[in-house]
Amino acid sequence: MKRCVTCLMPETARNIEFNEAGECLACQRAKMPVDRKARLQELSDLCDKYRRDDGSYDCIIPVSGGKDSFFQVYWLKYRMNMNPLLVSVTDEWQHTKAGEHNAHQISKEFRCDMITLRLNPGLVLETTRWGFENIGSSNWAIDMAIYAWPLQMAIKLGIQLVVYGENVEWEYGCKTGVDTWDAKGQILNNVVNIQNTPVLRATEANCLKYPTPEEVEASGLQPVYLSYFTGWDGLHNTNVARKYGFRDLRGEWDRDGHIDPYWQCDSKGYTFNYFLKYAKYGYSKATDVASHLIRKGHLTREAALEMVRATEHKLDQKVLDDFLSFTGYSDNQFWNIMEKWYNKDLFEYRSAEWTLKNEHKL
Repeated sequence: MKRCVTCLMPETARNIEFNEAGECLACQRAKMPVDRKARLQELSDLCDKYRRDDGSYDCIIPVSGGKDSFFQVYWLKYRMNMNPLLVSVTDEWQHTKAGEHNAHQISKEFRCDMITLRLNPGLVLETTRWGFENIGSSNWAIDMAIYAWPLQMAIKLGIQLVVYGENVEWEYGCKTGVDTWDAKGQILNNVVNIQNTPVLRATEANCLKYPTPEEVEASGLQPVYLSYFTGWDGLHNTNVARKYGFRDLRGEWDRDGHIDPYWQCDSKGYTFNYFLKYAKYGYSKATDVASHLIRKGHLTREAALEMVRATEHKLDQKVLDDFLSFTGYSDNQFWNIMEKWYNKDLFEYRSAEWTLKNEHKL
């Protein structure tokens, strides 16, 4: 499996592309010069356009309570003097103590109102099981709501500016990525799997409906990526977030499958989807995070490779227990389903375990 010569991104990543030297697009883009001063002025001008002086909400920030959410709210509330409404979607997985703290802290610390959606748990259960069994994606319904619900609320409340965090396709090197502040096309970024399934009843799918281009146009809705204006560095975002009460998993949970305590630290079963990604593509969240840290100069490739090799192939027991508890699978049923998601071009079965072929050549 070929990997980027600078970071660790593999050729199996969707929409990835390497230059003749073997460097991925994300690493090439990280070296591009950016006039940050000019872009911050663009952000200031944009906020001036949508800012309201009557005390009403002038933007919506989709949040999870994670480090990046804290960073987004910090910028809009304290740096841009906006009055944001926070919109979140909760999941049915077991939440960590850090996650519970952060979900409360982000609203309390920044003195922002928050609307939180809890999808019908029965629908989430059915779509989770269907996704695991049929498309190898366990979180697609929750992810779809995360994308659709904030925009639905913006349209309903007449709030035109919606501020997202990073432009995933650009930051992670997808060849379809465009360096833009305009997030209207975000739904096409391959993070969420848009599905019509036998278990998705029309009466229960309201919060999964992404606004049509016509609805977006008629409402004057303008979703934007904060990363375009401020730049995006996960470790920097974490350090900013900690100043405002963000908590990570240090002292609570040393997770298998991850190299850090602060990315996606709010719930357990949700992160099972990263293990599915590993089975299908031979890499997971650990590689994504390590590669990001390499590009930002926080980690050497050699150190990152050692960290990833030590843990990425592991499914944390707490993650598995939470997934089984919610879905109702037995261990045997679970592993029988998992069998079909291992990419046989990348993995071989030996000693009762699926192992990456030629792992030493990474």
